[in-house]
Amino acid sequence: MGLDHDTALKALLAQRVELVGYIRAIVGDRHLAEDVFQEVALAVVRKHAEIADEVHLGGWARTAARFEALSAMRRARRDQPFDDALIDVIDQRWQASQEAAPPDPALAALRVCCERLPPSSQRLVTWRYHENRSGAEMAQLLGRPVNTVYVTLSRIHRALTACVREQLARLGDADAV
Repeated sequence: MGLDHDTALKALLAQRVELVGYIRAIVGDRHLAEDVFQEVALAVVRKHAEIADEVHLGGWARTAARFEALSAMRRARRDQPFDDALIDVIDQRWQASQEAAPPDPALAALRVCCERLPPSSQRLVTWRYHENRSGAEMAQLLGRPVNTVYVTLSRIHRALTACVREQLARLGDADAV
């Protein structure tokens, strides 16, 4: 039996930054990389039951991302910036780095802490750090002064810092922050 829908999506979103970086290395464009990631997410939603577990999801998603990236470039009639051999090297290096890197307890703690934020704070974090929106853009979307957005982000940073330190202290790794 494969992954359930929610577990598959949570596991994919936990790998979002790395996967979008991998896709961007292939397509060379931030916006196209985000579009490709969305296609990969749809594929995970459709095929979650075929994915054995969270460990296999990473390789499955990376393979899907590679094919989706190349397909998107063909649809956009873009020249492929790299030949297949170089993409194979990128893929091998990415996989090796994922296998060699021990899990970062601070990153795991940050994920837990971000999930504990109120939805409005999570939205600001997503806009700022996942969508790279400026303070002015966020202020316009919220209909608030720019300074208010920056003050709110500062409070979120302090709350996340305190939460991560608390999480790491529980694990005995408080020096990591």
